Amino acid sequence: MLNLNIGSNMAYSAFWQIFADFLPELCNYNVNIQIKKSTFSKHNLFTLLLQPENEVQADKQSYYDEEIKIIIAQVLAKYILGYQSWQWLIRKVKKECPELAKEEWLQIVYAASQWLKGISNGEYDLISNSFNYKLCKNIYKYISENTMFDVEGYSRFRLSDYYAKLQESLNISIEEFYWQREYEEFVWVLKSFLANQKEIIKVLHILMQADGQFVLLDENKQLVRDESGDSVTIDGIANLYDDVLIGSILALAPAKIILHHRHCLKRHFRELLEDVVGERISYCNGCDICRV
Repeated sequence: MLNLNIGSNMAYSAFWQIFADFLPELCNYNVNIQIKKSTFSKHNLFTLLLQPENEVQADKQSYYDEEIKIIIAQVLAKYILGYQSWQWLIRKVKKECPELAKEEWLQIVYAASQWLKGISNGEYDLISNSFNYKLCKNIYKYISENTMFDVEGYSRFRLSDYYAKLQESLNISIEEFYWQREYEEFVWVLKSFLANQKEIIKVLHILMQADGQFVLLDENKQLVRDESGDSVTIDGIANLYDDVLIGSILALAPAKIILHHRHCLKRHFRELLEDVVGERISYCNGCDICRV
């Protein structure tokens, strides 16, 4: 018979839901399972009683016992890497971003969990099969030597590197969330301004150059000029081409924009253009203007 006490602040329903996934596998090992719950302060204690259903040879039962420990280690590892990590992230984001709504917290937590799945730090590949295997192996060793397993205590003192990475992933996700929100607000301002501008020309051709400079032509393929007669073609500003191009589009408010030499446009700026002007923009795949 195997006895294991599992201490945790998790709800019984959460524990049982995870444990239930492994029940079909446990049934292969001649075992009768009982789970008893008791409460000490706010801490739950789950006592697993695993008794053989039928009498078998001692060496076979010993083999069964070891296999059952492996399965229980998998249950605990799944809980730590799944439910517990998710709840940890929720608590952290609520504390660090109290002004956000619930759906925004969840958005950040989901992004953090996805980001963490892509981390690889040498042999310590978090969330991957290799790390899950190592965690299962360490838990198996621990429960083979002890009859009490405190989930939160084990996580706090033996998985400090993991939670450091979890915090790092959360920090990155929070930063990206606020950056994205500021970007969306910026795009909204530009789109609103463009929508209220008077159309100066119907079609605007933008000829991009490799260094970021550009030339603007109208629907007649003539250089665009402002009211003073000065050309708005840009060829002398070093680091402000993106801003100047956006400013020119907002000032001219063309109904249609055709961009030539698409490969010369930086990806992030192309995405900004598409977000601001929407369906007004199209890309030329080769024409007489491009060959000039």
